[in-house]
Amino acid sequence: LVYAAALLAKKRLAAGVIKKQRLCRLTVCRDGRKAELCALADTGNELKGKNHESVIIAERQAVSCLFELENADTAIRLLPYKSIGGSGVLIGIVCDYAVIDGVKKENVIVAPIDKCFGGSYNALINPETEVI
Repeated sequence: LVYAAALLAKKRLAAGVIKKQRLCRLTVCRDGRKAELCALADTGNELKGKNHESVIIAERQAVSCLFELENADTAIRLLPYKSIGGSGVLIGIVCDYAVIDGVKKENVIVAPIDKCFGGSYNALINPETEVI
């Protein structure tokens, strides 16, 4: 009986944790090319572009099609960042727009990283990116 109660409590706790994580369907578009992503709204991601553009951090393999264009160098942005693990500069590319859970958002930069998030998502967005 104690084991069953503990198992039920564990399931309820896990369900509560999952609900707190906000996953979004995300389509990023640039020059007619699209990358379909699943993004986690990460409250720790406060990264913004120089002109206050929203920044999406994505696994490189998921957004590689956006970087295969001839004029990609004209849309490149350097994004200095600081994190718990250190600091550095990400290279991002300005995209035409993103669609987040059906809502179009312009002024978006995608910054690809080599790291795999290893979960049910392949991108991170700032929760404020969702607000239009």
